[in-house]
Amino acid sequence: MAQKLAQLAGKDGRLGHNIATLMNQAVNQMKNAAQSLKGGQPGQGFTQAREGGYGLNTVASKLEKLAGGEVQLTDTAAEEYPREYESVIKEYLKRLSHQE
Repeated sequence: MAQKLAQLAGKDGRLGHNIATLMNQAVNQMKNAAQSLKGGQPGQGFTQAREGGYGLNTVASKLEKLAGGEVQLTDTAAEEYPREYESVIKEYLKRLSHQE
């Protein structure tokens, strides 16, 4: 499990299932919820807290599946694809790698 978590902690976006990104989004939603509640906006705070809770639930579920061996981390760059689209796919992956 520690090895799988170490792989997830890396910055290679092709590896894994975006668990770290989902966790960061959930944390930000919960932070925004707290600020909204402090600012006297309970409706907005509730909505953000609910979305953050959903995000945390998704992260927990994905980690549980990963720990149980139900899911294997995959490197999407190693996937097969039709050769006629090779140049388009390479350009797309190149753009993705520069977005981090």
